[in-house]
Amino acid sequence: MTADNSPFNDLLNLLGQLPEGNYSFAETEVQKLNLEAYADDGVANLISWLATWQDGTKPPSVTDSHICLLASTYKGYEGSEDIKKLIKDASTGQAQLNPLCVKEGIGLRVLELAPELPHDPSKDWPEAECMAAIAFGMEATAAGGNLLALSDLAPGNDTAAKQILSSLRSKKDASAIDKLNFLREFGGREIAAIVGAIIAARSRRLPTLIEGWGALAAYFTLYSIAPDYVTHVRIASFRSKEQKEFATDFDAEIQPILNQTVTAGAGCGAAMAITLLSSSIALLR
Repeated sequence: MTADNSPFNDLLNLLGQLPEGNYSFAETEVQKLNLEAYADDGVANLISWLATWQDGTKPPSVTDSHICLLASTYKGYEGSEDIKKLIKDASTGQAQLNPLCVKEGIGLRVLELAPELPHDPSKDWPEAECMAAIAFGMEATAAGGNLLALSDLAPGNDTAAKQILSSLRSKKDASAIDKLNFLREFGGREIAAIVGAIIAARSRRLPTLIEGWGALAAYFTLYSIAPDYVTHVRIASFRSKEQKEFATDFDAEIQPILNQTVTAGAGCGAAMAITLLSSSIALLR
């Protein structure tokens, strides 16, 4: 399929129509809260970021935050972890993430991308099906709120994510269509869905946190096309030193909200980052 009639063109057209942030409102909040006095304070910068990407009618807040886990499986990794158990644990309050969500009043949702049908990256994945996964991921924003966090439940997706990231890194001059094709060729449904979730969050001016291999691959797929497409996104935490090294290779000014590596279950780093944001707002308001 040629680039001219690729289904990815619709996605690129959508990216070109994404709204800008509420920069004037953020500046007003900076002045109101006297954040200039904390110009070198990362906490103040986080509050300014929230103000930029929320609705521009109320002070920055994280009181209505939601975490969405995108769940899928890969061929060859079906037995490494029981994905059905992971999904059930998160849905019934048994996952490591649940107590953190309860403590901070964070909503939690799991979006299942046919985990009973393992994705096989060795087989051709039609662009239309990849686009369908991207579109499905946009449902991650359905709960609304004032902050979204994205992570993944997909055993084995570190391999897929690393292949995407390595291709993006080594072929920086590739076309936007080619960069989306790295996602199609090496990635799986949950990575494509997180791309869709990030785009949908931007269309709603919803600040977004990410963590995990799948989310990192989705983030840098969009970043590599145009860094502006992900200015509403911050990395909550890295799960390993290797993740940080991959991120650093993109020459991006990557500063996770949590400087400490968080190796706990999916979404835990995001929940801890939301706690820090909540405390930051209380401190400087």
